[in-house]
Amino acid sequence: MKIAFITIGQSPRDDVLGEILPKLKLQNVTIFEKGALDMIDEVHLKSFLPESEEDTLITRLRSGESIKVSRKRILPLLEKLVQECEKIADIIILLCTDDFPELHSKKLIKPFELMVREIMNRKIEKLGIIVPLPEQIPKAVGKWSKVAKITGVISLSPYESTQTLLLQKVKTLENSQAIVMDCIGYSFAHKRIITDILSIPVVLPREILINEIKKVRETN
Repeated sequence: MKIAFITIGQSPRDDVLGEILPKLKLQNVTIFEKGALDMIDEVHLKSFLPESEEDTLITRLRSGESIKVSRKRILPLLEKLVQECEKIADIIILLCTDDFPELHSKKLIKPFELMVREIMNRKIEKLGIIVPLPEQIPKAVGKWSKVAKITGVISLSPYESTQTLLLQKVKTLENSQAIVMDCIGYSFAHKRIITDILSIPVVLPREILINEIKKVRETN
């Protein structure tokens, strides 16, 4: 089996696959990593800056730095990557939790769709959301309010925020039935901090992807 991981930033995403792959314990599997910005140098990265709050995504560069990027400008590059990966991979994993309805492939797995399914299966009615940036809050409300009642949304960068700040902010979501960590950058360590404070389910994209990949492998 061949699995392609696509990031909206630059590959490799060691911070993400460094958690996902050991938990999968894959054998006889070839892994590909591709990034929308892989061929973009530092000078031209400026042309991918977001044009508005609605247009804002955050990702990670090869250097480990985080960067805000334009969803609109990233989309054509992602579409091209999906087309390329369809030729070489059995499964394509999108390492981003934006919904991206424009991306189409029977091989493509989108974390957002998996998280929605998880919330629906759990019959969650009151949902707390964590996003990386303050400017992403309005879009998160619009996106997730179609799934459940939103009890609160907080912003916390998975790349720069401290444990202390997470502890302070997450307490405002204590009336939720579940919390969605709406970014692939959030780690199992982030989830543990939350579950240590609040005894409610936490939907972590990386964990959802691990479970889905296991299911797909079992059926192939």
